[in-house]
Amino acid sequence: MSSADSLSKVRAAAIDGRLDNVYFRQDQFRRLHSVLVEREEEALEAIAHDSGHIDAEAKIQYYLVLSSIKRYLSQLDPEKSLQEEYRIANGADALDRVESVGIVYVEPTTHTLFYSALVPIAGALAAGSCVVLQLQDTLLEAPNLVRKILSAALDPDVFMIVQEMPDDQYLGPSFIRILQNGADEPATNTRLVSPGNARVIAVVDRTADIDAAVTALVTARLSFGASSSYAPDLVLVNEFVKAKFLNAVAQQMLRCLTEENDSGERKKAQENLQGDSLVQELQAKCDARVITSSSDGTVAEIRGRNFEGFPRKIQQRCLCVHAVTSLDDAIDLASREDTVLATYLFSNLASAKYLGQFITSNATFVNHIQLGLLVGPAGPSGHVVDPLERYPTALFTRPKPQRVIQTIQSKELSDVLTKGDQERLGKLLEEGQAPLPGDRPYTKGVGFFEQGISTGLSLTAAPVLVSLGVLFFYGTKSALTRWR
Repeated sequence: MSSADSLSKVRAAAIDGRLDNVYFRQDQFRRLHSVLVEREEEALEAIAHDSGHIDAEAKIQYYLVLSSIKRYLSQLDPEKSLQEEYRIANGADALDRVESVGIVYVEPTTHTLFYSALVPIAGALAAGSCVVLQLQDTLLEAPNLVRKILSAALDPDVFMIVQEMPDDQYLGPSFIRILQNGADEPATNTRLVSPGNARVIAVVDRTADIDAAVTALVTARLSFGASSSYAPDLVLVNEFVKAKFLNAVAQQMLRCLTEENDSGERKKAQENLQGDSLVQELQAKCDARVITSSSDGTVAEIRGRNFEGFPRKIQQRCLCVHAVTSLDDAIDLASREDTVLATYLFSNLASAKYLGQFITSNATFVNHIQLGLLVGPAGPSGHVVDPLERYPTALFTRPKPQRVIQTIQSKELSDVLTKGDQERLGKLLEEGQAPLPGDRPYTKGVGFFEQGISTGLSLTAAPVLVSLGVLFFYGTKSALTRWR
């Protein structure tokens, strides 16, 4: 069967608006949730088998899928939908009216695939869009389980699974592609691209709570197979607290890995994820110094300042640390990146404000890491990263506003044009030419740069003033002596 024939049912359902009925959408979510609950044990086993995640990580991924489905279902309000549908008939504007895009194509990432496939599908269904999911034939358990769950839960007319990306013509006149593995083409409104290869940078200032920062960073680096898009790739640490930070990191990594080994949950195949080749590459290209290393993880200090040889993404159980001299030094290093996926700032709030202001990042988190982000793909470029809702329904709709009430300005302009009301036209011109509101009271504050300038001038002027004072004193003394 050709791609066009195999997609014809889904395309027809999208054109007919099969999912416009909010009750039908609710039924799809209830069935999906029911099937997921029934297959809990199978789901946890599949996740652990494919990724080597410990029991807690598998359960977190499973929980986040269920939580997302419940959140999407809570947004479906039949009574509200009915009121919104008849706003025009009741003489009210419908300026926020939207409609679904039709078909959403999902190309999931292999990282936490159970979440990466099911959550965007749920978001698309909640928005009223049909779904086409790309899944390759594989011996892995999670993709096959996702296939079984969707087939058992969803109406076969509103979703379909394909093995390769279909051409645009087969998806119909209106569609969106979700490309979680990145794309050569730039992101657009119809192409939601996850910049999974963009770096994640953390900054630990001398004002930070070192223990809290270490716990958050090590947990993010080691969890979920150490392959999350939001795991920290490079940690910039103020040189005054570097020794304390590295010591705390070594202890925290040892503590985490000891707990994992004691539980015996993580698969042997996943244990050697620190990558000897990565360490050797860092030593050769970045003048790296290994702080601690074992079969379970590595802490490396990057001493070189040239990061051209630094890997784009760290996909192993390795935490890379680099010392900086100041906030400005950290800003300079972070600004070398074209795109920073996320920035984790550990400092007092004033320093965090300064860092966040000058480091361009898709998302910034102060004194914490949203652990939910470690599951699933990177958030799509050009859109706000919501830790609770990676794919909000707004991504799968397009605006279709309707207005029934004419604005006051429109009525006035209509009178001027149709009735030739010159008096009213003159008043409109007077209103437009009226002076703007007065300037706000100007209060001069001393900012960061003003303080620097003042300090520099003080240091420069002080010796000059002292010298002039000394010359004046001795000159006056000499003149008085001669006069006597």
